[in-house]
Amino acid sequence: PLFTCLNAPLMANKLAESKMAWYFTIINNNVSLIRQSHSALPLRPHPEETPMRTYPANSPQARARILAMCLLADSDLDEEELERLSEKNVYQLVDLTPLEFMQVLRDYLHDLRNKLNTPDARVSMLDPEQVNRILAEVTERPSRIAVLATALSLCKGDHALNPAELALFQHIMGLWQLDLTDLEIEVSR
Repeated sequence: PLFTCLNAPLMANKLAESKMAWYFTIINNNVSLIRQSHSALPLRPHPEETPMRTYPANSPQARARILAMCLLADSDLDEEELERLSEKNVYQLVDLTPLEFMQVLRDYLHDLRNKLNTPDARVSMLDPEQVNRILAEVTERPSRIAVLATALSLCKGDHALNPAELALFQHIMGLWQLDLTDLEIEVSR
């Protein structure tokens, strides 16, 4: 089953905390750069212990979180990936400002980090139930195609998809009943 591979990026508690701290540093640095070039409101604070948040169906935040999930599918995030967000007009696609997108990414990381509250906790960046809940928030076919095509373009920026990314994309395509032709048409626009 596809989820055998999806469960692969499990991280032990200490490693997960360390990696997530690094991700927050990258995101905060990116937010600082965005603020220098745009006037913006500060990002909202995070509640310390909340379940995985939900977003209204087909909302910009729901689309952005799917992109965030895809960016983190390989359990890695770097500044080049965040730079590609602007290059590929991702903010316009999801109808969010760069700061609003970074807030969704931060919220997603906080939601994942909240799973580490128990001593023997392990985090799966691609927990099957969590993935399906996140995907269920985007129901419109054109939005699904646009989000998946964008996510694929972002993730293959390093010219290769790793097994976790590939499994995630295959799962999304199956769940959303999309095929490569759908994505090819979207990319050619």
